[in-house]
Amino acid sequence: LEFRRVLFRSRAAACPVAPSALRLTLARRMPGEAKAFPNGFKMIARGSERGARMNFHCVRPRPCLDGEDGFSCQFWGGNHFPTSSCTELEVSMIFPSCWDGVRLTSPSMTEHVAYDTEPGEGSHDGPCPATHPVKIPQIRFYLRVHTYEGGPHVFSDGTDVLHADYFSGWNR
Repeated sequence: LEFRRVLFRSRAAACPVAPSALRLTLARRMPGEAKAFPNGFKMIARGSERGARMNFHCVRPRPCLDGEDGFSCQFWGGNHFPTSSCTELEVSMIFPSCWDGVRLTSPSMTEHVAYDTEPGEGSHDGPCPATHPVKIPQIRFYLRVHTYEGGPHVFSDGTDVLHADYFSGWNR
């Protein structure tokens, strides 16, 4: 799994923000329900793709505009870096869990995979679309930054679009 440099920088100055935690998981399924990634399989999870399940979660955003008891004072979620500071920022990237069953990759590395049709960020057990009928393990990648200061931040490629790549290369 390759993630576009975990360091961030402000648009105004190169200020790396080091993550405090990284976590990678594979969503569980019953044995036999998902096909293993074939050798040479490649895909990209990109926040700008239709149906993408990639988000920024800000715990206890500041300043709080709804009063200390308001829900927005406890949690903020969106698809871009929050401008407010947070006690903790979690970035979640969830990869597609359906494959066309034919191509190991595609020109943009996204056309041969799709998200299941079950709505929701954590879903992986929903049915696959007819165009991508093969279930594959769902990769989930999480990154946390404690005491996120807010402000305009971007990834090292100069955008705030979440993006992670998966390349299968194990020998069986």
